[in-house]
Amino acid sequence: MKCKFIVVIGSISCIIVLLVGVILLFSPQIPFGLAVGYDVAVQGDYAYVSDNEGVNIFNINNPNNPIRIKEVRSPDGAFGICIEGNYLFIASDSDGFEIVNISNPENPTVLGTYNDGGSIYDVDVNGGVAYTLDLQLGLEILNITYPEQITKIGTYSDGGEYTSVLVRQNIGYIANPQVGLKVFNFTDPTSPSKLQTVSNTRGVRDLCIYESLLFLGCHANGVKIYNISNPISPQPLGSFIKSGGEVYGTTGNHTHLYVADLLLGTYVLNITDPTQPVELIYNENAAPHAITYDGEYLYLADQDRQLIILNSRLDAQFSGYLIPGFSYLIAIVGLLPIIIYKRPRN
Repeated sequence: MKCKFIVVIGSISCIIVLLVGVILLFSPQIPFGLAVGYDVAVQGDYAYVSDNEGVNIFNINNPNNPIRIKEVRSPDGAFGICIEGNYLFIASDSDGFEIVNISNPENPTVLGTYNDGGSIYDVDVNGGVAYTLDLQLGLEILNITYPEQITKIGTYSDGGEYTSVLVRQNIGYIANPQVGLKVFNFTDPTSPSKLQTVSNTRGVRDLCIYESLLFLGCHANGVKIYNISNPISPQPLGSFIKSGGEVYGTTGNHTHLYVADLLLGTYVLNITDPTQPVELIYNENAAPHAITYDGEYLYLADQDRQLIILNSRLDAQFSGYLIPGFSYLIAIVGLLPIIIYKRPRN
């Protein structure tokens, strides 16, 4: 009798686990998950999130219920991404640099790749040229005029670890956490020249430009704001440090700066006077690696929940996404005991 009772309870438990797996499989809006988001870019009704399996594409027409529609696979993960026109540019690990046609986001097509053995961490594109940061090889400059025939045309390395790159016109800004912000002249991309390393910018990991403002995410050193009206000579305006934080991403405009902090979550600064940033709102329910803003909503690439969507007051519209593979795993775990169970003989 006791044996039968145990079998019944065990079977019920297995069925419950199976049902949970099935529910998770068909319900993308879940408080916690296992998908790590590294970077996020938004264009129109679509958000692109790099993670440890590639780049996921979401339809965000309804920000309360984004739908995952496609994935561009990168077996060892993708990191930095950027979009220009109909093209998505991916900095990935073992797959190197990739160009993807996203004119139809529901059917992305890889047009070209470049890989010389390194691991690409970030990328920016300007005027038919891609500026990629390789963790082992440094800055690599690629001619992408013909996406199917990518060629390397320039390099620069001083042994540092580069984490973020932005290029405007012929001036480039590169983040080096160990040293600080570096400014480059790319007038001749085949022969890049470093103009200066900006003082007091150690810890910088992330860069964001809005018109004549340059925002730096400086890890444990908070955020810094610079005027780049003279692009070759950034002038410091103001800074803000939130105790105990690790700033990984920034985005903003002339009045507000939105900050992604891996340890503290997300907060908004009033920078109407950029020399004296003032914290307005704080939301601790995230662990973001990156952040972007489309004028209405904030999109976070999150450590635990891949994609989080907030409104400008940091109220959650979408609180996280769980990778389907984990749901399948839960379902299988629930199903296996039922499959392998063999009723004992009387």
